[in-house]
This record gives sequence, structure tokens and C-alpha cells, in this order.
Amino acid sequence: MASNCNQAPDDSFCVCSRPEYIQYNANGKSSGSGLGNRCCDVIQSTPDILHRLPETVVSSEIGSVSQFLDYFDQLEITPCDYSVYFGGETPGTSNADFYLNQNFPELFNYANRQRYIFNTFYFYKKDFYPPSVTSRIDLVPVIEKNTVKTPEGTMPLIFNYYDDANSISQYLFIVWPIGKDIPDLPFEYRLFYFYDNLGQSCKSNYCTTSHEPYRGITFSDTGPGNNSSLLNNDGYTISVVFICLISLFIVIFIGLIIWNFFKYKNSPEKVVVLER
Repeated sequence: MASNCNQAPDDSFCVCSRPEYIQYNANGKSSGSGLGNRCCDVIQSTPDILHRLPETVVSSEIGSVSQFLDYFDQLEITPCDYSVYFGGETPGTSNADFYLNQNFPELFNYANRQRYIFNTFYFYKKDFYPPSVTSRIDLVPVIEKNTVKTPEGTMPLIFNYYDDANSISQYLFIVWPIGKDIPDLPFEYRLFYFYDNLGQSCKSNYCTTSHEPYRGITFSDTGPGNNSSLLNNDGYTISVVFICLISLFIVIFIGLIIWNFFKYKNSPEKVVVLER
């Protein structure tokens, strides 16, 4: 079976969801030099990376999917040239978005969800955050070994959603104002508190954890961190226990079937006499 280009960028025979999404070294862009083959139906970085761009460049919430992708094209390192998916239309215009959605819906839907995440959690809104937050960079928690820190009046949270394009869970660290309502987004997601070293939910701007948290993609239901106690993972507890019980029941049931089979096979033959 051929490998996905994102997992095997040096494989000349790697595949993507469609051949049009395969790009080699970002189709010749200098920023993609040496990156090999990539699948460009997804965005390789999480939305908070846009804080590397000046706030004069990203000066308002991003209302266009093609504009959002164009910002990634402006980063110093990007493995894709997204401009090839705009049909020659100017990024940020309705024509570019329409062409992208009609011809490359996989990329459009993926980028649109990332755009919502950026606008909600990583775009600096002066009137929404307390005065301690002064720029976009303050919207990413600072992790220093076993400590998690955010500006005064805010708290760190863990944002979790299912990345169906890669069939994995994605976990991001965000900064949220204490006392503000949790937003509604047009896709399923969950928010977790960090757990401190006493096993309590971290609801302040500074917490010491038992282990050093990490962010990003993980295959573990308990999410980031080296220990599940870092997360409020109550939502998983019932399902995990249920699965374990079902698995145990199946093992016992199969064992009984095998035991009865051999017991019957090795027992003396029985003769049944019918009375006339």
C-alpha cells in the first residue's frame, strides 16, 4: 500500500487524497526547499502559527478561506503553495473562495475550520480580553517545564477536536478570559482544564503540573501531557470502562465456548434409550 506523502515525503510513489494535492518542495517556492512531497489538502501547521506574521498584516478577523490560506503562503516555512488552488483569482475575494470550494472542497473545508479556530482563539480582540493581553502572542499559554502561565485575568485551556482528514484527535493550548462564556463553533469540540500537581482544575493564570504538558497531535484519548491526570478527562472515563468490560466479557465468553467444546469432545459417548 502506498504511503501518504505527509508521512513519507521522500517516497516518490506516495499518494494524497487527489493527485492535484501532491506538491514537491511547495511547487518550487524557496520556503519549501528540501521539504519533499506533501499533501496540500490539509494545513501542516496549527492556526496559532500566524502570530509570526505582523499584526499589521493580519489586522482583522479572517473572513475568507482563500485569504486564510494566503497568510500561510506568506510564512517563512510552508510546504505548500496554496495559490495554485484559487484558479488565478485574487485571494480574499468571493471568486477565489468560490473556485476553491467548487474544485477543492477537501482543502476548503479543512481550512475553513482552522479559520474559525484562529478567529475565535488566536485573534487579539482588545475589548474581549483583559488589559494584561496586549497582542496575539499573549493568546498562547507559556509552558516552562512543569508550569503553565497566561496573562492576568485569563486561564489556560486545552482545545480538542477530531481531525477527520488525518483520523486523529488534535489538541491545542489556548488562553481564555476568566468568566467569559465558551463560544459556539460549527463543528464538535471539547475544552479541558489543565490539572495542577494536586489534581485540581487549573482555573487561574498560573499552575504547576505534575508533568510537562505538550501540545499537538496525539493518538491518546487522555490528550496532551505525560500523564492523564493533567487533563479533566471525565468525558472519556465511562467509554473506556465500558469498552474494557465488553472486551473482558468477550474474552470470557470465547473461553467458555472453547472449554465446553473440549469437555464435550473428551467425555464418554452417551446412549439415549427411548422407552416404548
